[in-house]
Amino acid sequence: MDVNKFGLGIRLAPLNELSEKEFARKVYEAIFSVLTLSELEGLQLFGGMERHGGPEAEANIYVAVITGGSLKQMRKVFAAIDGDAGIYMYLIPSHPYIENNRLSKMNGFDFYGEVQKDGTISGGDGTLSGLTVPKSHGRRKPVGKGIQVLLAPEPGLFGLSSFDEIKLLAISARKHFQGIKLVPLPVTYGGRHFIHSVLSPSEGAMRRASVSLPEGSGAVQA
Repeated sequence: MDVNKFGLGIRLAPLNELSEKEFARKVYEAIFSVLTLSELEGLQLFGGMERHGGPEAEANIYVAVITGGSLKQMRKVFAAIDGDAGIYMYLIPSHPYIENNRLSKMNGFDFYGEVQKDGTISGGDGTLSGLTVPKSHGRRKPVGKGIQVLLAPEPGLFGLSSFDEIKLLAISARKHFQGIKLVPLPVTYGGRHFIHSVLSPSEGAMRRASVSLPEGSGAVQA
């Protein structure tokens, strides 16, 4: 991938229920909810899966790439994304960002287009068709400005974990109430999806290892 000027790679956990293209739209909808045209105009947008192998590998990871800006511009992009609780729910806890020099060595990402002066995305493969980068947030719909919204859905309401439900709710909340501050709080009864609810607030990371059974009859992945 040709990284022009400075770029930022954002590593995110995809939703299994969505295709790669559908998830890409969700990701950039979230990014556009915290950034404005003054910060994104002229930047190029890419995305694709970063796949790993081996027994200690993490699950497939989606990488959103924003590139083509000055150092000052990209610092503003990073600060907005890194400081947002809604986007934080998507981030991979371990090494969530890819810096410029590593991005230049990565290939195979799709080109989604370049942000134009009117906020539209042009020149890409159509994945982000219809999305627009806003000129400002919280002015046309100031109802959400200054309001904090706690997102703590009961797991299983939509057939998803509380963690994944919050990801979807965060995007919808921002779409209808611009300017709100999101406070994600994944909850669980224990059992399945428990680990994801623990990792998010503790900024932990998942690791895999082979362990022997007590009776020494074999090994399992944990």
